[in-house]
Amino acid sequence: TGLAKCCKDRQPNTAPSRRKARWVKGFYTGMADAHRKGGNMLVQTIMSRRVVALEMDDSLAEAEALFSAAPFHHALVMDEGHLVGVISDRDIWRALSPYLGSQSENQRDRDTLARRVHQVMSRQVITVTPQASLEAAAALLLEHGISCLPVVEQERVVGILTWRDLLRALLPGIYPGRD
Repeated sequence: TGLAKCCKDRQPNTAPSRRKARWVKGFYTGMADAHRKGGNMLVQTIMSRRVVALEMDDSLAEAEALFSAAPFHHALVMDEGHLVGVISDRDIWRALSPYLGSQSENQRDRDTLARRVHQVMSRQVITVTPQASLEAAAALLLEHGISCLPVVEQERVVGILTWRDLLRALLPGIYPGRD
């Protein structure tokens, strides 16, 4: 590919850690500069307001069908209107048998589709408010090793922020669409 060719022709970097440190410093400095210049670098400016929710007792078959039909990677799990968990497409695919749809599929494999969302969801939900800074949100994602943050205001879910949203905010114009 073009990237592989570009990297192959490049001279080895003699100080990779220093270059990376400057870039990271520049990233945070750039966001701070945007704040000083009146830029609005808050979660509410880039979060997705369209949130997909599942119920705790939905089956993994229902959840898998939902993820397969739409271009998103996280769903919030609700119980009587309250946020109780988060489930990702990766959580579902890890919980399903790898033999589903294959020649060697058996009843035990099909039974994994009957498992419930509450059996595989993440229960320790880390949330953020719409007024939180993007820096604070990015720090939460990294600190907890998670890929999304439900956005909650007065105990009500108002959106979701993913690591992809943060990258799009950093690189506007390169990939403006949602996946």
